[in-house]
Amino acid sequence: MDVEEHARAGTDVVDGLRGFAILVVVAYHLWLFSWYTPPPPADVFARTGYLGVDLFFLISGFCLFFPYARHVVEGTSRPTARTFFYRRFLKIVPSYALALVVTAALAAPTLARPSDAIGPFFTHAFFANNFFNDAFGKTNSVLWSLGIEVQFYLIFPLLAIVFMARPVLTAVAMIAIALVFRHATAGCCLAWETTIRQLPAFLDLFALGMFVAYAYVFARARLPWTRGAKIYFILAAMVLGLIAFAMLRGANGVQYIPSGRETWNVDGRTLLG
Repeated sequence: MDVEEHARAGTDVVDGLRGFAILVVVAYHLWLFSWYTPPPPADVFARTGYLGVDLFFLISGFCLFFPYARHVVEGTSRPTARTFFYRRFLKIVPSYALALVVTAALAAPTLARPSDAIGPFFTHAFFANNFFNDAFGKTNSVLWSLGIEVQFYLIFPLLAIVFMARPVLTAVAMIAIALVFRHATAGCCLAWETTIRQLPAFLDLFALGMFVAYAYVFARARLPWTRGAKIYFILAAMVLGLIAFAMLRGANGVQYIPSGRETWNVDGRTLLG
């Protein structure tokens, strides 16, 4: 969904959340490479801004499933798999190809042999870079999240069919898979990015985004009283925002403990989502 679609659908707030996610990710990388720490309470967002990526995954689940939720609840036309993949291709591949070319140009001089960039270039080109740990990837270390995103796209059309039929059960199953995967790898592999940065570890975030899309469309269409309760939802959002900030402070408190961030993510990721 683009900005105009959000405006027509009444989900403009998602674009605001996406802007917030961008800001905290940028703040995190600024802190990471310069050690500039803004004054409190902004310092919490700087040191935990990596969780903005989690917010991106949640937003992605919401946006991807929103038209399918409308199909189930409101009877609108369902997007075809062909349309889905075509739009994802146009949205990602052209700009991603440019980013890879620039990354390759920057990475080649830092490698023992410029030809060492060839293999990693192709793993990135096929969005499999999160399975590998190489100097090419470290030149543009944020590209791993796009690999996760595209891998989710590959299973989404089938997943959406199951989700439309059993939204609660499917969401619970996806959350369970994520928790089992993270707990199963916590004992051995928290320091191995090629293990913890895999799609199963983030399925709960996609699931929560998809479920919120379904719940929102259902409430809007079937529960008319919710339209007159806007102030209560705003107050609830403010309370939940304060709880989320308290959780971010908890994540901030373990930043300097070895594997503290990764340990917090095992269960904290689901709760924050």
